[in-house]
Amino acid sequence: MKTFIASHKIKIALVVFGVAIAYFTTHHKSYYSTYDTLKYYGFEAAEQKEALEDLFQLSLVLSHDQSWQDVFPNRTDVDLFFKDILKILQETQNKFVARTGTQERWEVGPQQWMTNNQETIQSHLKTLGFTDEVSPKKKNTDAVCILGASKISMVDRINYASHLMKEKSLETKMIILLGGERHVTEGVDGTEAELSSLAQSLKVTDWHQLTETHLIEDIYKNSDLVSMNLQVHTIDTPKRDLPRPTTQTTILELMTWLRHHPEIQSITFVSNQPYVPYQKAIIESIFKSENLSLAIEVVGPKTSDSSAKSLVEALGSYLWAKTPAVLEKMKIAPTHLTIKKALGDLYKSHPLIYKILPKNL
Repeated sequence: MKTFIASHKIKIALVVFGVAIAYFTTHHKSYYSTYDTLKYYGFEAAEQKEALEDLFQLSLVLSHDQSWQDVFPNRTDVDLFFKDILKILQETQNKFVARTGTQERWEVGPQQWMTNNQETIQSHLKTLGFTDEVSPKKKNTDAVCILGASKISMVDRINYASHLMKEKSLETKMIILLGGERHVTEGVDGTEAELSSLAQSLKVTDWHQLTETHLIEDIYKNSDLVSMNLQVHTIDTPKRDLPRPTTQTTILELMTWLRHHPEIQSITFVSNQPYVPYQKAIIESIFKSENLSLAIEVVGPKTSDSSAKSLVEALGSYLWAKTPAVLEKMKIAPTHLTIKKALGDLYKSHPLIYKILPKNL
């Protein structure tokens, strides 16, 4: 009798449990939320989400009377969620970045909404983490890699690397100068007189033949880093069939070099704000896609260019670069071929970033 009662109680408990599960499933359906997904981009605090929402309103990605969740509500359909992601990326590429693959940042002027909201944009980008210094967390690294850029940015980066070693006690075995075959631009990389003088000193016939690699080596030779007597390696990335090397192709050139130097197990990359988040997203994605496991940090001094155009361009580039890693982390993919194709089109010139997405995407 006792056994029967016990068995009966177990059956009742199982029925109650089943009803509870059915109720929970019915009334608590899983959903996909772009608002919640912002935490994967590093925007977890309420004030960061508010800053991003306001930038979307200022740029008219959202209307002034629309909230983020009015336009991008919680979705129970994964394809609707991906359509929201696509809209965010397409709109920010158009209204934040607004340049073609052949244009340099300095060749694109600010849009009117940027000019009209300079101080607000600066405040929001500070809240989002794009203006303040990003310093290294570790005190020892096998190599410090200076990322190539325009002349003024490379000066900032090399000076910051020197500051880290002299004032912050960062220890390293070597310096890597990561340059490339981007020909210099008058006014961006120096005056004609300065570039002509450099060409003459390097025995280059025409200053128009100078490249980013010439510049980064010259800046290094005239910096405080020289006195530290570290090993120095220059990597000169060819442009191949591109207008110029990109962050992706220079990192790939670095990875080829690293495979011949297994002693390098940690690298501190030096960029500068507001580009640290963007370049970190690119570097992490490429390292992961190529199965190269190194401890990396991407650091840089506070921004010296606080123009609204530079700040929002960096944010738009970051959202684009970080999204594949975010979707990979969520382990989801759309089902419709048109959505998959639209996502592929956004990354067709950077296939390694797209490569880290789930295989069924």
